[in-house]
Amino acid sequence: MGTDLRVRISGDVRNDAFARLIDLDGNLIIQIPVFEGINMLIPRGVQPGVYIVEYGTNGLAEQVRVIVQDLYED
Repeated sequence: MGTDLRVRISGDVRNDAFARLIDLDGNLIIQIPVFEGINMLIPRGVQPGVYIVEYGTNGLAEQVRVIVQDLYED
């Protein structure tokens, strides 16, 4: 089974912008550079559950809590 999380970034995106997926224990699951448009954040194999998505640039970040659900079967 697998999940997808797509993050849409709009506006002025700096070259050092990133998105991180973090579990509730504080473990970094994935970090990717992000660009304007749609960015895929969750690779296959991430278990359904509650996570934190952190978006930021050098020194500044915002966090949102997301619920990852199983969306389809492999």
